[in-house]
This record gives sequence, C-alpha cells and structure tokens, in this order.
Amino acid sequence: SSGINAEWPLRPGEALESVQCKIGDKLHKLTEKETLTDEEEDERGKLLEEWIRLLRERDAVLLPKENSGVPGAKDSRPVPQGMEARIPTLFVDVQDQLRQNSKQKIVIGQHSNLNGQDPNQMFKLSSVKHDQHRVCAIAAWDSSTHESEKLNCLTEPEQRVYLTLQVGVDVSLPYGMELELVLRKRLCVRIYKRKSLRDSMRGLMQDIPKRYDDF
Repeated sequence: SSGINAEWPLRPGEALESVQCKIGDKLHKLTEKETLTDEEEDERGKLLEEWIRLLRERDAVLLPKENSGVPGAKDSRPVPQGMEARIPTLFVDVQDQLRQNSKQKIVIGQHSNLNGQDPNQMFKLSSVKHDQHRVCAIAAWDSSTHESEKLNCLTEPEQRVYLTLQVGVDVSLPYGMELELVLRKRLCVRIYKRKSLRDSMRGLMQDIPKRYDDF
C-alpha cells in the first residue's frame, strides 16, 4: 500500500545505496580532519563496521543464495498449504533515528495503515504460545468479538471475508537500543461449518462399497 511504501523502501538496491552514501559522507568528513577526538575515533570505527556490513548485504542482494529468502533467490523448497509462494523482504533505514534517539524505543510502521483499515476497530489478541527460536506465535481469536454479521454466519460460496492482522515485532539492536516493527497483513477467510465425526464416518462408509467394486 502507499502507506508502507512511503516509510519502508522496498527496493533493495536503492535502500543500500542511500545508506552507503550517508555513511560515506560522514566518513569523508572525519577523514578530512587532522586530529580526531576519542568520540570521533569511536564513531569512525562504528561507521567502518557499518560500511563492511552493507557490502556484505549488497553481495547477498546481488548474488542471493538458493533458499535464502532474499528477493531474486531461487527457491526449491515445497510451499506449505495456505502459505504464500514468495516471502516479502523489507529494508528499513533507521540509521538517522538510531543516532538521534539512542534511549527511547524506536517504532517503525506505527501509522502505515493499509487501505480500508480502521485502527479503532482493531482488537488485541491473547497470546497462547510463542516460539522464540522460530520467531512465531499462536494467538486466540474469537470472531464474535468483532460483532460483525459477516463473521457470525456461514460465508456464501461466492463470497469472502477480508481481515487485517497487525503484529508488533521487537528487534534487539546493539548498544542496548530497542526497535519495534509494526507489520500488517490482509487475510482472506471463509466461515464454514466443520464436519462432525458422524459426518466423516458416514462419508467413509459410503465410500466402502465403491472400493470393493474396484476389485
């Protein structure tokens, strides 16, 4: 959406080039000085480390490894049912914010609402289980909480219900800094009646004569 594009540069080449130019300008200004203070020496060391890291990121973008998840990389893994075939990658430039605000928590994407999303109609979900290793979580959701007619009845075959899922991801950064990424995703769902055990057994029993006829 336009909201996300305005805050998150989605083109890897442009994002890396922009950051490299900023770091290059700062390094050039420090290099022109005859003597540097201890703080400037420390800053130059951090800038050089950042420059090296960006070079590695550039190589990863231009020549991505297979199954790495980087845009353009070949993916030979089977796609699980219900999952998207491609994983979007977002490049977030927060260098200026990190230097200006080193104590308070930085929040990216807080106001980048999707088209049609109403922040006042969002409901907080209760976390049931989370796995830090796989970076995933399971939350409990009750469709009746929204008090929506579309969510409290069966969905017609030719209709679909669209929901917006919003997730806050806490990212740990060096030097004790905190960063939160607010991500949003549209979901297309259909409300249907789950088959009971009796219906499943009935379908199985109806299929048995057909199987014997095949012999």
